[in-house]
Amino acid sequence: MSRLPKEILEAPPEYLHDEMIKAFGVIGYGSIPLWTNHGCAMFVHVDRKTIKDCKHAVHDIKLELHEIDGCPLIRFDVKVYDRVDDPLHFDAFLNIQDEGQLAAAEALGEQEWIVFHWYDENLIYVRSSGVRWSKDNQDTAFVIVRNAKRLVEENGGGDFDRAKAKFIRDNPLD
Repeated sequence: MSRLPKEILEAPPEYLHDEMIKAFGVIGYGSIPLWTNHGCAMFVHVDRKTIKDCKHAVHDIKLELHEIDGCPLIRFDVKVYDRVDDPLHFDAFLNIQDEGQLAAAEALGEQEWIVFHWYDENLIYVRSSGVRWSKDNQDTAFVIVRNAKRLVEENGGGDFDRAKAKFIRDNPLD
């Protein structure tokens, strides 16, 4: 598929449910990956000006697996080049010990696009955009999810929230 299908750019209101609103209340501006009917999508909370500036910007998405205290962290490292010298940079994490997040992680091994749903400072939906998720990205995601599942089997999974907090503390975004 060469063009982004318009139907995957729709963000039904129910996707931004109370749990996500509470999470954005805690983390502030940031991103939460979520399983949708079109695979794993990124729900991004930033100010309206940044959303506008990012409209035609190049996105760079890296998927990584980290093990923190026996817990697998699947991390998205996302840069959006709204400014060449100072891109918007954020990360997001998937907890494969949660069924919904495991489904989102597994979808990354098959989907062709990563969709971003952009919400402003008042958590009002502004727009959606998409980035091609290549065959190489799919293959990498498949291996990462397989290895993350193996870590859970071997180590019992660990405490995701604590592992995530430790990773963020030890690896601040530039």
